[in-house]
Amino acid sequence: MARRVSKSGGVTSASRPHSNRVRSRSSSSVISELKKSNEYIPTPDNILDYISKYYGIEKEIICGQQRVKDAVAARQIAMYLIRGMTNLPVVEIGKVFDNRDHSTVLYSLKQVEKQMKKDPAFAETVKEIKTNINNRH
Repeated sequence: MARRVSKSGGVTSASRPHSNRVRSRSSSSVISELKKSNEYIPTPDNILDYISKYYGIEKEIICGQQRVKDAVAARQIAMYLIRGMTNLPVVEIGKVFDNRDHSTVLYSLKQVEKQMKKDPAFAETVKEIKTNINNRH
């Protein structure tokens, strides 16, 4: 690392000139890999649109605070799919669902995983929904 003496007499340090190039190349290689990948990544809104149509429940209800059994199930599946298909952080997923706390999102993810292990028909439904979302683009 190079050191310079400032006009005021203090010592300052400067990073190596080539360190930015290394980061730049790393970033550009990641971006190019993403561009090469033709994998469809749906937005949370795409997922909510499909869940809404699948269950016949308005998006506002799915994202809202209602605790009606059907709305809760649709909401939890939507959270699960958003996490799995977009890899959004749980805090961001909570914001999509009426600013819910991240712990609520984590609870929903665990509930869906638990139900999928317990009920093969439910697991197949979640898989079918995911496949249909991926095929919609």
